[in-house]
Amino acid sequence: MDAGNNFVDEIYEFVKNYFVGANERDIKKNICLHLYYGTIDIVMDENKIIAIARWNISPSGKVAHVLDVVIEKKHRSVEFVRFLVKRNLNRFPTIKFIKYARFLKYPGRKEKLVSIDRLI
Repeated sequence: MDAGNNFVDEIYEFVKNYFVGANERDIKKNICLHLYYGTIDIVMDENKIIAIARWNISPSGKVAHVLDVVIEKKHRSVEFVRFLVKRNLNRFPTIKFIKYARFLKYPGRKEKLVSIDRLI
């Protein structure tokens, strides 16, 4: 296995408990696609993953649809989420809105569309 596959395995180990009903092959395939397109943010601390966020960008480039955010428990805070948003706005400066739902915490909840200005 090469270093790329080892990193995919490391990401998988970090997120696997949050993807209820998904199989390992599908999760790893999605990780690889998001790595390829640059739509995954992996935050490391001392060579250890502490957070991962995945999103899709709308065809207009103005909306980032957040698919999931997994943050190690001791780092979870509103400030950390703002840090993730700001960090990725540098990579995707055309984004004006973020769309998200938090289905795991609030099953059946409708998606929200929030202006970047409101988040940061």
